[in-house]
Amino acid sequence: MKYEYNDGGRSKFDFKNKKSVGDCVVRSIAIATKTPYLIVWEDLFNLGKDIGFMPNDVRCYEVYLKSEYGLIKHKTPKINGKKIRLVDWSHNLALVHTTNHLTCVINDCVYDTNDPREWCVNNYFARKDTQYS
Repeated sequence: MKYEYNDGGRSKFDFKNKKSVGDCVVRSIAIATKTPYLIVWEDLFNLGKDIGFMPNDVRCYEVYLKSEYGLIKHKTPKINGKKIRLVDWSHNLALVHTTNHLTCVINDCVYDTNDPREWCVNNYFARKDTQYS
């Protein structure tokens, strides 16, 4: 599993805070879906307002991922009853939930603003017909 820095397109916009902004959900979805960062940001805020959850709440982005992109939540992958570290996992396209973080995996490469490969995969969002290996 490789790692590549990617901010999902946030740096193209004039946000005041250029450092860590807690936008892993928006950033990861923008990367995985190739949707502009600001569109994902606006979509999630609007959906969150409509359903009563913050945009980075799993109850909000789970609805968004399924309805807009056909990505569904999959259970935590395990080997011999133990969670798999991201570095030991393989996938073509998945949004991976680690501890308090969402990151994007495309063709066995993690795209994020930090390197979470040593963290465990808690669950992930992918197409229904995809499996992890």
